[in-house]
Amino acid sequence: MIWSKSNIELKQMPMFAESVASIVQGGDVIILKGDIGAGKTTLVAYISENLGIKDSVTSPTFAIVNSYVVPANELGIESLIHVDTYRLEHLNELFDLGLETLFDERSVTFVEWGDKIQDHIENDYFVIDIQETEPDARDISFSIEGSLSKDRVSRIDSVLTSKGWEVQD
Repeated sequence: MIWSKSNIELKQMPMFAESVASIVQGGDVIILKGDIGAGKTTLVAYISENLGIKDSVTSPTFAIVNSYVVPANELGIESLIHVDTYRLEHLNELFDLGLETLFDERSVTFVEWGDKIQDHIENDYFVIDIQETEPDARDISFSIEGSLSKDRVSRIDSVLTSKGWEVQD
């Protein structure tokens, strides 16, 4: 299933982040797509705020992986893992960093430039694609890859459609 919203002004990005934060749970993996400067790291920073993280979220471009502790919550999330595969030349580099440890049932993992590793994600995952339409506006799509339970899909649909997102087929 795919949901989309066009011409989201940058000042509306925190509202989208709030929606995403309300539907993620421990074990979720979110692939972030979009050109440089589209707002991938900014989106993760807003989501982290909604999850109660007080640390400043920064781009993991040079560190490759940043991890943040999430305060106690009902979502089963203990940490937020933020990965950036942009600089990786070979997938083996990510395996050397412990790819399997990035997908933990107690963590929500965001992967910028995740199309490089999509084929190696064994479970269901989400894709957020951010496309710049104007300097201060973005088109965003949110999709599910895999087969989540009907209840989970219904909950996601309810949250996104209540915020004005359109379902695409």
